[in-house]
Amino acid sequence: MRASPAVLLMLPLAISAQTPAKISVADTALHQFEDGPPLGANHYFVTGEMLFASALFSGYAKTQTDPARIRLRYQFDALDPEGVKIVETHHGAVDTELAPQDKEWQPKVRHSFAIPPLADPGTYKLVFTVEDNLAKTSASKEVPFQVRGHFVEPSGTLTVRNFRFLRTEQDTNPVTSAAYRPGDPIWARFDITGYQFAEKNRYSVSYGLEVLRAGGESMYAEPTAAEKTEETFYRNRYMPGVLNLNPTADIARGDYTIVLKVQDLLGNQTCQSRHVFHIE
Repeated sequence: MRASPAVLLMLPLAISAQTPAKISVADTALHQFEDGPPLGANHYFVTGEMLFASALFSGYAKTQTDPARIRLRYQFDALDPEGVKIVETHHGAVDTELAPQDKEWQPKVRHSFAIPPLADPGTYKLVFTVEDNLAKTSASKEVPFQVRGHFVEPSGTLTVRNFRFLRTEQDTNPVTSAAYRPGDPIWARFDITGYQFAEKNRYSVSYGLEVLRAGGESMYAEPTAAEKTEETFYRNRYMPGVLNLNPTADIARGDYTIVLKVQDLLGNQTCQSRHVFHIE
């Protein structure tokens, strides 16, 4: 009686027979500084703050060479609540030799970036993606994070939002009543939005002002108080503005009106807004 021929299982020479089925993003964490403690889901970042991220990969293939090697490629993407990238994609690779004692080793990668200073508040997400070049498998994982910041209501046309009078340049809270004494400096902040963009998120905006007495006659004018042209990776949906007046100590008491005049130099739009303060 003849024995049946043995059936041989042929394995690719480049990859270990113990290769797990598929690469995975085993663990992710967000930190306030590199290798700091992981932050909880209720943590809030603020606009302009640095965010540090890390990820562990497992399930990778390795070569049968001595020493064995792994070959991974990975990327980080940070997206705003609308799914738009807030910074450029970060690419990286893990191509390294493994010692015998590294059997359970998990590659750890890190990335850091600054949240755009004019980003909207809301729920953002970091997307980790890894590809195993040996096993031809890939995996991804999304991690949400919360951002606090200054909110400016969107507009389809050029407009001024959030105009507020202040006591000093450093104040963050607006005055409850725009009343000043003669000789006191007058500060105000506001946001300009609704302007048009060109390539590379380029925008160009200028603003000027005129101060009117109670009767409507002009007492001061500055046609171009500020002008800004900028290109940014992440679109600046609004532009902060500031103005400062220094009335003399002998200014007459009464109401005065600031006429703020804004121009969108790319979109050929203009707008005006009026804001009353009182000298008491």
